[in-house]
Amino acid sequence: MTLETAQPWDGTETAAGSSSTAAHLRAVWRFEVETDPEAALSRWGGFLDQFASHSFQSEQWISNWYNFAAERGLAEPIFVVAEQKVHSNQTQVRVALPLCRYRRLGAWVIAAPDLGVSDVFAPVTNQPGVLEQTDFIELIKAVRIALPPHDLILLQRLDLNQLAEGPAPVGSRHLLELNVAAWRKPIDEQVRTALFSTFSKKLRSTAKKKIRAMSSDVQRELVHQWPVREPQVLKQIWEMRDRRRDALAPGEHGSNVDWSAFYQRMHETGADSSPFCATVLYANGRTVSAALGIRHHHQVTGIVLTMEPGEHEKYSPGLQAAIGFIERAAEQGLDAVDFSIGNQPYKKSLGAIPRPLHTLLVPNSWLGNALWLGWKLRHAIRRRLEKR
Repeated sequence: MTLETAQPWDGTETAAGSSSTAAHLRAVWRFEVETDPEAALSRWGGFLDQFASHSFQSEQWISNWYNFAAERGLAEPIFVVAEQKVHSNQTQVRVALPLCRYRRLGAWVIAAPDLGVSDVFAPVTNQPGVLEQTDFIELIKAVRIALPPHDLILLQRLDLNQLAEGPAPVGSRHLLELNVAAWRKPIDEQVRTALFSTFSKKLRSTAKKKIRAMSSDVQRELVHQWPVREPQVLKQIWEMRDRRRDALAPGEHGSNVDWSAFYQRMHETGADSSPFCATVLYANGRTVSAALGIRHHHQVTGIVLTMEPGEHEKYSPGLQAAIGFIERAAEQGLDAVDFSIGNQPYKKSLGAIPRPLHTLLVPNSWLGNALWLGWKLRHAIRRRLEKR
């Protein structure tokens, strides 16, 4: 399905919409929507791999997610590209948006390929700053008529930091800033040569004491599988995570989907090797904690950090696995460790830097408007309660 439009947006629906430059208003955008994932990825999969800033938008992740979701009847694939006119008879792909459509509360929702497994979603652009954040909102509104029938566009945990900031879209009725951030630790020369000096003073002291105490009491061993070679490692980490969750909140796993099967599929479909990397901490030969990540370009994103409930918790084994994970990333010559979404205090103490995340809601029917109003009301109540 293809839509061509000579005026991609007019900026009338957002307070910051008037910031769109004359060049934007004169540009010709061509939107193409593909619902066959194989056809979409055969044409634009290379674009994802070249320009995606997150592992969750890489070709391998999106391909496996689409197949996994389709097999289980979870969602329908939708792939959108936006081309911009660069010459009188030539266009260039500027933005790619892997999306999906599913039913929620009786409504058709178009969303990011997530459903509980992808930590963040970011538009894939062919260069940083190709759009301002406000322009992206207007682009989403412009492409609505080319999309399959839907009541609401809902993009959660949206990372817009690859876009140009421009005027802050705080007045937008569609964009809500979350109270939770994503965290990233750049790896520079100081990290490579004096890692502990990049931590907070308190964590630096605590980590050294915990490592010394564990090394004195048990046989401590830190093992890296970068990449993961044995499928059993993924299974062990996943089961340990579930035991930890049950210990903290019995019976509350948060998802009815067995996403461990998705991770297993990702591991098996690696072209040359698994995209996953694991750092595992052992005490007397028993697994006590692990950090699992996924590599993309020169960055690794942590997706699981967990530990075994029990006697070894006094050594802060999760923290030790996280530090070992950073050390290994530095040894591998990577540029950053992304700790992804979540405001856990250890991320700041490890020297990670936060970046804001948003939710974007664009209603497209009376039912979508009702869902949008309900979502905004819940968001406002939650923010008010947090300020008390």
